[in-house]
Amino acid sequence: MGSFGAPRGLGVPDAYALVTSLVPQRRAASAGEVAAVVTWLPSDAASYVNGAVIPVDGAAAAVDVGTLPFDPRVQVRDPAGQEGA
Repeated sequence: MGSFGAPRGLGVPDAYALVTSLVPQRRAASAGEVAAVVTWLPSDAASYVNGAVIPVDGAAAAVDVGTLPFDPRVQVRDPAGQEGA
């Protein structure tokens, strides 16, 4: 987050806030949350799971990208980098 935030003038907490602002959970996943899925997959509890995609993304995959420009937290930019296009 330091590398992402620095060019934008953001510290690490503000960079995380920006990146997670459109994730329905409004936060990043913890390592334990990701590890729980990773360790479940090869376990006997998942023995009948085959060919499944299991997103561990705080429901980000459920966001309708087409509606994002209408979200007041989103600033749409044109290819020239000007806001409000």
